[in-house]
Amino acid sequence: NTAALFAFRYGTVTIGFSEYKVWWVLAVGIAAAMVSAPLWGMLVDRLGSFRSMQIVLAAWFFVLLGTVAIPWLGLPNDLYWAIGAFSGIMVAGTWVTDRPLLLKIIPAEHAGQFFGLHSLTGRLGTIIGPVMWGFIAADKLWFGQGPSIGLGMGQTYSVVGLIFATILALYFVSRSGDEFGAGL
Repeated sequence: NTAALFAFRYGTVTIGFSEYKVWWVLAVGIAAAMVSAPLWGMLVDRLGSFRSMQIVLAAWFFVLLGTVAIPWLGLPNDLYWAIGAFSGIMVAGTWVTDRPLLLKIIPAEHAGQFFGLHSLTGRLGTIIGPVMWGFIAADKLWFGQGPSIGLGMGQTYSVVGLIFATILALYFVSRSGDEFGAGL
């Protein structure tokens, strides 16, 4: 959610695209998500939710790595088009895979409660993610005003923070999959 929220700002400020061009990159990502969602569903049915989620998280790692590689390695900015498309595919993979995964690890009689908690944690992440992005990227969290409590490292380092979060998620999904007999 954080990556999607800041994709526009990252595209304009860090990549250097116009707002118009970033809107089109996001549209390509949405189209890629719509086309790939049924394919993710077939993959989950074939490989299972744990293995599918491991694939999704590993792919997110490479998408985010590509995102930081553009400015750090001086790669062509037009690679952001591919990042947008692959991000859409990964968003679809995340959405299609996480619900069957949740059903696999919870007691069936408490599914309603756990789906409520799933929704709540998603909303909480929508708050915490941008705060962490701002803390890493900016030195002043309140739109350039207020005390200097952020790290001021820039947006690219915020993406690096997402990479570390992805690695952590992959670790926990892999451990859970091993516990449930579904690891790689």
